Amino acid sequence: MLIIIVNIGLFSEEVEDYSKDRKWTIQTSPGFYLMNIASLAAGDLFIVDLEGQYKINHIFNVSLTLSFMTSFWYTDNLMVNIKPMFIYRPLKTGLKGFYLGLYPIFGIMNTGNYYYGYDITYEVGFGLNLGYKWILKNGFTIQWGSGIGKTWSDDKFMNFSSDGRLLFKYLDIFPIDFKIGYSF
Repeated sequence: MLIIIVNIGLFSEEVEDYSKDRKWTIQTSPGFYLMNIASLAAGDLFIVDLEGQYKINHIFNVSLTLSFMTSFWYTDNLMVNIKPMFIYRPLKTGLKGFYLGLYPIFGIMNTGNYYYGYDITYEVGFGLNLGYKWILKNGFTIQWGSGIGKTWSDDKFMNFSSDGRLLFKYLDIFPIDFKIGYSF
C-alpha cells in the first residue's frame, strides 16, 4: 500500500511567517448574504456588515464593524450599528489566532410604518467576544467566534440586531460570529 502525504502549506511555519507582515483585515459575515438570498422572495430582510481590523502589535488589535439591517415584514424597520472593538491576542499572534474582544455598541433604529408613523430609537451596549481567526497563505481569512453582552434600547420588539446578536431581556447572545475576508 502506497501512502502519499502532500503538504499544501495552509498551516505550516511558512504561513506563520507570511501572516506576520499583514497589518489589516477586511471581512464580512457570509451567513447574512445567505439570509438575504433566502428572504429575497418575501422581500422581507436585508442585512450587511463590514469589519475592518488593524494590528497595533502582536498582542493588540482594534476593529470597527458597521452593520445595517432593514425589514419590511410587519413594520418598516431600519437599524444601523457601529461597534468598535479592542482585541487582545494572548498568544502574540498578530491578526490571527485566539482572541478576546471587548466592545461598546451604538445603534439607531427607525421603526414603524407609513400608517402609524415612525419612531427613532437608540441602542447602546457593551460585550465580550471570544474566537479564533485563521489567515491562509494567500491572505484570505476565516474567523469563528461567539460572545455575550448587554444592550439597552427603547425598542421592545426587536429580538435580533444587525450585527447578529440575539437580544434578550437581561443578556445579548452572539451565537455565531463567522466571517470571511482578506488580510493585507
